[in-house]
Amino acid sequence: MAQDEGTLDIRNFSAGGHLYKAGQPVTECFLLRSGRVRVVRRVRSSERNIGVLEAGDLVGTEALLGESLRESDAIALTDVTAIALDDETFGALLAREPALAPRLLKRFLTQIRDLESQVESSMLGDAPSRVVHALTRLGFLALQKKPNELPALRLSPLELSSRVGLDVDSVKRSIGKLRDNGYLRISNETIEILDLDALRELYGMLGRKEAIRGSRNS
Repeated sequence: MAQDEGTLDIRNFSAGGHLYKAGQPVTECFLLRSGRVRVVRRVRSSERNIGVLEAGDLVGTEALLGESLRESDAIALTDVTAIALDDETFGALLAREPALAPRLLKRFLTQIRDLESQVESSMLGDAPSRVVHALTRLGFLALQKKPNELPALRLSPLELSSRVGLDVDSVKRSIGKLRDNGYLRISNETIEILDLDALRELYGMLGRKEAIRGSRNS
């Protein structure tokens, strides 16, 4: 970023720390420079993972919409470095860095696409279908970036649970079965998809089984 770093409000958060908590006044958003952040919303006694954001994403965009109180928690999954921006400084930053606007727009559109995928996943009835659906989609995105390599996803069980709306233990069980059946290879929170077409076929097969169960129960 071309702007003088001395004029930026750069903040560091340790893994597990909060960028903000639900109920706090909304004063700023955060442009992530490094690390990953999990956004969580609580409804009564339940906790709902909204998503995982990474470098280049804006966290806490309600600050740009005039909201008064936070409705979610933003928790650092890793050590995080972020630029704190209120409405005024965000506008000034875009004025000084016009090339930043299309980059942020692209990231916003990516986040919307991810949310749509999460909604689709939440409509699936069983845990394996949700996990396979998410891995297949992420695998094809990874393949587009590196077409000559096996799709490799740097994704922890906690992050995947955020995407599919399941608890971490259910995700771990589904991932373990996929690994044992030769669909995946796992090392240091990196999931390598060994056969993306086979994984897509498995997703279709799980859908057919779910449809058969549904017809029997109707």
